Amino acid sequence: MSTTFIPLAAIVDGNALVKIIVAAFAAGVGAVIAISLVIAGMTRVEAIRHKDGSGYGSGGSEVLSLAMVVLGGLILIAIFVIGFVAMTHKS
Repeated sequence: MSTTFIPLAAIVDGNALVKIIVAAFAAGVGAVIAISLVIAGMTRVEAIRHKDGSGYGSGGSEVLSLAMVVLGGLILIAIFVIGFVAMTHKS
């Protein structure tokens, strides 16, 4: 009974594997940071709006907090689009 071994390097492209691992890690960390911006921004907006009970807070702080929400949302959309393009791109 003879056993033939195929070298792993013949099956797996090491450079491509490293690129995929690095890209997945970067996308994961980026998504966590982006969703954190959205959550922190929305929490700040709600705190500002309900600070005095009137439903309106200070304009500058609220705009900055809403900018955090928009930035986080745009980062999430960019991560999604880049991932989709990367998966469907044939090279």
